[in-house]
Amino acid sequence: MYFEVITLSIGENIKIYRNKKGLTQPELGKLIHKSESSIRKYESNTVTPSVDILNELANKLDVTINDLLGLNDEYSRASSLSNTYFNAVMKWSEDRSFNSIETICIREHFFELLLKYKNLINSLSNLKCTWSNIEESYSKIYKNRKDPLSNSDIKELFLKQELEKEIDSLVTWIKAFPNSITHREVELSNENKDDNQHI
Repeated sequence: MYFEVITLSIGENIKIYRNKKGLTQPELGKLIHKSESSIRKYESNTVTPSVDILNELANKLDVTINDLLGLNDEYSRASSLSNTYFNAVMKWSEDRSFNSIETICIREHFFELLLKYKNLINSLSNLKCTWSNIEESYSKIYKNRKDPLSNSDIKELFLKQELEKEIDSLVTWIKAFPNSITHREVELSNENKDDNQHI
């Protein structure tokens, strides 16, 4: 489920969009003032292009950086969906007979949950870049085993381990969610009492 977004590497996406434009590696290199060798290294994931180079590549290939990162469709859907959820909760809390403190608590905590969700999505992009940089050293650990793992298995293991850290953090936060709301309600109630005493 969590790996649906990570289907193609940055290099594979560069190659796909280059071919769609009908460009050779030397031609694309010329457009962004890089050598054919550099393009070949990007496409083989030997070297990860910097953000500036990704911008250049995206411009010359008429795509977005998210397209090159492989996040376009899934990331856009996830971001759009989380914004829809947020707006729905805002409307829902207005239509219900909550007091002001309850409404503030619901909105604050739901907003925080969506931020954590978006951070999880963003981490997928960062992990792809991280993997390109540490693939060789990380792979050595598993290549020395009696039953060595394939490159794709090693990559999936790395992504799974890193994403599970993010997911565990999110689960811990969700488990504490009811107590957090109660604590926040008490805080806001005390603030209201203090304000009333000063009037």
